[in-house]
Amino acid sequence: PKAKANRHPKKEGIALSNHVAFADAQMLPRVYPCRRIRMVVGDIVYRNNGSLMHFWLKEAHVLHVSDAEADPSLSFTSLIEAKELLRCHALLGIFPEGKINWDGAMGKFYTGAAGLALLSGAPLYPSVTLRKYRPFHFQYVVVGDPIDLRAELQTGETLSKPTLERLAKLLEDKLKSLREEGERQL
Repeated sequence: PKAKANRHPKKEGIALSNHVAFADAQMLPRVYPCRRIRMVVGDIVYRNNGSLMHFWLKEAHVLHVSDAEADPSLSFTSLIEAKELLRCHALLGIFPEGKINWDGAMGKFYTGAAGLALLSGAPLYPSVTLRKYRPFHFQYVVVGDPIDLRAELQTGETLSKPTLERLAKLLEDKLKSLREEGERQL
C-alpha cells in the first residue's frame, strides 16, 4: 500500500529516476499511471539526434533545457517554464545523471533537479530502475517516499553552488540506497 500511494502523487512534483536505457523515458509514465509527465530533455538529445527525433520530442512536448554556460538565455527561459509548469501542478520527469549509463551503474547527479526543487518548493518523487531494459522481459522499478529538499537545508544555508552540489550528492545517495533496497527485495 505504501508503494502504491507513492505512485499516485496528487500535486506537482519532480519525478526523479536513474537512466539505464532509452526506454526509461517510456517507463517513467508507467510508474506514475495517473499523471501525465513532462520529460526534461537536455540540449544534446534535443538538437543532435536528427530531424525525426527532434520532431518526436517536439510532439511529446518535452521541456528543452540547456547548460547555463552554453546558452544562458535558454537556461533562464527553461527555468521559468519549469517553475510555471510546477505551479500549474504538473509532474516533471528528470534523469539527474544527464545521460544513459550503459553499464547500469548510477552516475554522478547534476544539480539541476535539486535547484529546481528548491526554487519551486516542489517535492521530488524518486524511483529507480533495477535492470537494463530488454524486450519481452519484466522491468523492475522501485518507488521511494517523496523528498522535500527544503527540509534538508541547514540553518543559514543559501542557494549556492556548494549547497546544490551537496543536495545533489544527497539525492544520489538516496537513490542508491533505494536501488540497494530494491535489489535485496528482488
